[in-house]
Amino acid sequence: MAKQVNSDNSLEVLCEGERYVAPAGTDITFGRSDASTIQIGADDLHMHRRAGSFRWNAGRWELHNDGAVSALDVHVDGGFTARISAGSDALVLPSDASGSVEVLTAPPRSLDFTTPAASALSTQGESGDLINEAATVGLRDLIGLTEPEIRMLVALCEPRLRNPREQSFVVPTTAEICDRLDVSPKRVEDLVDSLSVKLSRHVGGTIGSNEGRAVTRRHRIAAFAIDTRCITVADLKLLQPGR
Repeated sequence: MAKQVNSDNSLEVLCEGERYVAPAGTDITFGRSDASTIQIGADDLHMHRRAGSFRWNAGRWELHNDGAVSALDVHVDGGFTARISAGSDALVLPSDASGSVEVLTAPPRSLDFTTPAASALSTQGESGDLINEAATVGLRDLIGLTEPEIRMLVALCEPRLRNPREQSFVVPTTAEICDRLDVSPKRVEDLVDSLSVKLSRHVGGTIGSNEGRAVTRRHRIAAFAIDTRCITVADLKLLQPGR
C-alpha cells in the first residue's frame, strides 16, 4: 500500500486506485471510519474503525495495529511473515522492503507497501550529529561499545548477517541469544539495556518511547547496527562456534 517517493522520506500510498502522499512525521491511518486517511471496508462491521497506521518514528516507518481485536498479517518479499497483534502493537518496517499487509476481515483485505531504501535513511542524535552509511569508520569507538555489547549486537543481527535477504527487524529470541552467547537471560537484558542507553544519542526509540515493548527496542538496535555497518559478517566469529 505504501511507497516512499522522495528524498525527504515522504510516503506515497496507493489503495484501490487512490493516491495519497504524506511527509515524514504524518501518520497514514486506515480503517472503516471516514476519519481515517484511507477508508476501507466502510460497510464491513468486521473492520475496525481504525484498523492500523503507518507512522514515521526515529527515522523509520512503523506499522501499528490500532484495532482492539483483529491482527495484522505482514508478508515481506524474501519470505518474512509476521503477525502484529491487536492493541497498538507495532512492527518497525525494514528499509528497502516491499510486501503487503493483510487485514483480517471477512473477506481479508490486502494492502501493498514499499519502505524507503536504506541509502535514503540516516539517524540523528540529540546533538544533531548524523550517522549514515558513509560515516561509520570508528563508529564503535564513537559509541563506546564494550566487547560484550559488540557480541550482543552480532547476536541480534545474526539472521540478517547469515541471510542478506532477511529483514533487519527479524531478531532472535532471548533463549536463542543465551545459546549463542552462553549467557543468562538476565545478562541478555542487562546488555540490551546498556546498548539502549548508548545508542539513544544516535537512534531514537531505544529509551522511553516503545511502550515497554522490548522486541521493538531490539528491532531498532539491530536495524541501526546493520544500516550503519557497525556490525558486519566478519563479526560472526564472535559467536559461540558450532551452534
